[in-house]
Amino acid sequence: MQSDSSASGPKLARETGVDKKARAFSPWSHIVTLIYSQLAHCLSLNDVCDGLRLHGGHLSALRGATPPSRNGEIVVFDKAYVDFSHLADLSARGVFWVTRAKDNMKFRVERKIQFGPHGAILRDDLIRLKNKKSRKDYPEVMRRIVARVEVDGRMLEMVFLTNNLIWSASSVADLYRSRWSIEVFFKQLKQTLQLGDFLGHNANAVKLQVWIALLVYVLLRYLHVVHAWAHSFSRLFTVLRSSLWRYWDLTSLLRCYGTAGGHLRMLGAPEQAVLPGYCPPGCGTAAATR
Repeated sequence: MQSDSSASGPKLARETGVDKKARAFSPWSHIVTLIYSQLAHCLSLNDVCDGLRLHGGHLSALRGATPPSRNGEIVVFDKAYVDFSHLADLSARGVFWVTRAKDNMKFRVERKIQFGPHGAILRDDLIRLKNKKSRKDYPEVMRRIVARVEVDGRMLEMVFLTNNLIWSASSVADLYRSRWSIEVFFKQLKQTLQLGDFLGHNANAVKLQVWIALLVYVLLRYLHVVHAWAHSFSRLFTVLRSSLWRYWDLTSLLRCYGTAGGHLRMLGAPEQAVLPGYCPPGCGTAAATR
């Protein structure tokens, strides 16, 4: 494998296109970092960063590997929540943010990062706000990225804003797109679990109920995967809720639910369920001929 210090980068990273998405932190350094975190049994990202920075000289001997920088936090939100004074406060605290630009935002281009369209990325510029009040709230430059993003099977043009000047433009677009998955997650939580109303109203009671709801969600998702559930998540929740007070073989129940071979309805006569051992006339003959 070639050294990351070469201009071309590692062969594997070039073949997979990973090198084009990496700027300040190379793919080789990323791999070395993850291997170190396993061998050193690192407990957190800070643990990884601190440990590698303390041994930066030895690390560079491994084909030019570099330690990762700490990431504080990343905030992703919709354009409806854009407030430039809030964005300035996040930037001052070292928090990266990604959002969408409002259609009426006034700005001027300070520098072009990308000249002409490149794949799904149409523009990538450093801009400064022109509106007097907005510029007072956020006087620094920010990054404006225009990209084509797939939404519900259609390609739509979207404009993103971020204070991160290092990430690749495609990473910014992908990061915002991941927000939709988070929204679906919270939508499922609110629709299926008890989060619309709280049993207690002090901070501890609310936090406890939220954490329990998350725990139940994880358990349900585990059942969803283990039993190869073919129906919707809400239907899984409904089935389990309806069967709480009966003893079921859960594996058999979920496996046959909604299929022609299902046994959710009572196959025997009602008397057999009420009177154990009772056999109505003809049941022995029927059993023998099956």
